[in-house]
Amino acid sequence: MANHRRGEYSFTLNGTEFLLRFDMNALAELEGVLDDNLSSIIARMQEKPSFRFLRAALYAGLLHDKRFKRDNATLERIGNMLTIENFGDITRHVMIALGSALSGKSPSELEKMVGAQQPEKAEPEARDGNDPFEGLTGIRTE
Repeated sequence: MANHRRGEYSFTLNGTEFLLRFDMNALAELEGVLDDNLSSIIARMQEKPSFRFLRAALYAGLLHDKRFKRDNATLERIGNMLTIENFGDITRHVMIALGSALSGKSPSELEKMVGAQQPEKAEPEARDGNDPFEGLTGIRTE
């Protein structure tokens, strides 16, 4: 269960639950990846988040997760989770998580403020459980 007082927020994507944590380490990592300070990042985030910003924020927020150890999680692998179809949902999740961590408001308060509702959970796909990125790529092969 996510603890918003610790900067945590959980969401489900393709049947897999993710826990974002935006603590000081994650915020410092976000600054490093984007090569900018937090106040500038927040201003850009409020104007119009970019693919680059979203990928960096998702990366920084997931680094604490044991499934995404630093040697396993790269910006490119995190970027593979993003698709045109899920960009809006993931943007909303990241914005709520970051907003909650920075403002101290609960994610549910922020969801009400933006009129957002949690998306319905998708049925989980069969996975072997070894790769947290399995099934999350935006590249389709048929």
